[in-house]
Amino acid sequence: MKFLKRAVKGLAKIVADFMSSWWSVITFTSLISVWIMFNTVSYTDFWHVDKYPFSFLNLILGVFAALTGPLVLIGNKTQERRYQRLIEAIYTMEKKQHDVFVKLLKDYKEK
Repeated sequence: MKFLKRAVKGLAKIVADFMSSWWSVITFTSLISVWIMFNTVSYTDFWHVDKYPFSFLNLILGVFAALTGPLVLIGNKTQERRYQRLIEAIYTMEKKQHDVFVKLLKDYKEK
């Protein structure tokens, strides 16, 4: 179960990284253009996977949108947790530095 959870988080991170780039826009636009051209320009009915209203394309886009949203949110939540741990580590480090500085200042004043 832990492996599956880690795998889903990894997939979510990959999807979130890809979806937040220009490559996703270019790839998505290219694939839809090829799909429409392939199903519109084909000369025989054998090659038509999806006729003009493109119902199958609409189904694929709906499923894609339904899955992309949660995966992006999971990836962002994971990134938030990483930032939170980083902030806590920085705070702890600065607190230790402050304590050392205060101690050194106190020792200096005593001399």
